[in-house]
Amino acid sequence: MAKKIEKKPSESTQEELKLQYNEASKKLFEIRNEFRLNRKLDQPHLLCKYRKDMARALTQINQIKSETKGS
Repeated sequence: MAKKIEKKPSESTQEELKLQYNEASKKLFEIRNEFRLNRKLDQPHLLCKYRKDMARALTQINQIKSETKGS
């Protein structure tokens, strides 16, 4: 299976990063709801993965914002 090639912050637009953040946020919400209903998770490692994805997207957004303000 081929790996996704991650874009650098300068290559990604803010809209793409916001979409990535929203997608990870929705998936995290779904996993948390599953846990609330069933009191167990089939794939608990996904909680950490989606939180990290959200943090990466926000970090890249903030980097882009600081680069545009600094220039």
